[in-house]
Amino acid sequence: MNEYQIEEGQGILNIVCDGFVSIIQLNEKSITATWPDCSGSIGRYIASSNFQDKILLTDNLNRSLNNSDREGSESLIPEFLNLFTNGKYQVSFHNEIKEFDLQYIDKYEGYKNFTYNYYPAVDRNFLFSQDAKSLSRERINHFKLHIEKGKRPIAVVYSHLYLLEQEFEWKFPYNDNVWSDEFIIDGHHKMVAYDELRISPNYFHIRKILKLSDLDFNSFNSVNGLLTTSEIEHFILNNLEIRTDNTTESMNYNDIIDNYLKTTDRLDFQLLTKMAKNSNSKDPKLKNWSKRRFESIKERLNSGKSVFVPELLISKFVGHKYMVGKTELNSLDEYENWKIDFITKTDDA
Repeated sequence: MNEYQIEEGQGILNIVCDGFVSIIQLNEKSITATWPDCSGSIGRYIASSNFQDKILLTDNLNRSLNNSDREGSESLIPEFLNLFTNGKYQVSFHNEIKEFDLQYIDKYEGYKNFTYNYYPAVDRNFLFSQDAKSLSRERINHFKLHIEKGKRPIAVVYSHLYLLEQEFEWKFPYNDNVWSDEFIIDGHHKMVAYDELRISPNYFHIRKILKLSDLDFNSFNSVNGLLTTSEIEHFILNNLEIRTDNTTESMNYNDIIDNYLKTTDRLDFQLLTKMAKNSNSKDPKLKNWSKRRFESIKERLNSGKSVFVPELLISKFVGHKYMVGKTELNSLDEYENWKIDFITKTDDA
């Protein structure tokens, strides 16, 4: 493994990660994002643009990689790293992976609400950073023929590693280092060829080393415009930010939440819990944020549409004061009674 310090990087390639979502960007434009499906398993969603133009390598490096020239490629990697953002990088070579899988859009059909869902159950999962439809079957077969003859063309994979800082007040409830997902930034045809032959790929892994404090907690700005409406709602509900400022950006963010509250027939428990807890906040901005969100539910009921909401019930399970049920609200009177009960029990829980 070699280490490099980039001090005058061009910032063309970058990963944005907050511990929930990983996004690879080219010239500050998000091209692929992945995040948990939050369904109680290890499943993840992946969304991607139709980006295709990815000619980033120098002719010399591209030739070395294609010709399985590990030493020649390694000597040219430092020049390639100048395309990245400033910071510390580790570059390692790999050619023996027990299990690996490729994740990309259109791998499976039938995802109407979300672009693609996958389960990272194998040793390594490599995500495409370009549209799979842009790949050439002729080019894939070209590399398959070379691999079958014993050659090992080299791909390039990129990820971030955020190291734990003891003094850092961690946002999430676990205490560990954070890894972004691993994106293929060169060699998609090669990786497909290796995958179809079920042969361990040869690749360089470029890993940027950062501190946990370098995590970008404003990740929504990086995925907005890349995701579908359903994906945006899922992303916000499972990675909720309480935005109380009056910037256009934050108002648009809150509009998405309000639209969800006005249009869905089954409201999310975690969102309502945060609304309830902030309804009695001493901070007037948080209190007003909560009030405006509850008003959106009233607007739905005023339009004549019912809504199913969580109901906190006394639990018989040890260590759980309340369990969640569901109740249907059809009128404003039912809504007001439910709201008072839900806020009271949320404060007590």
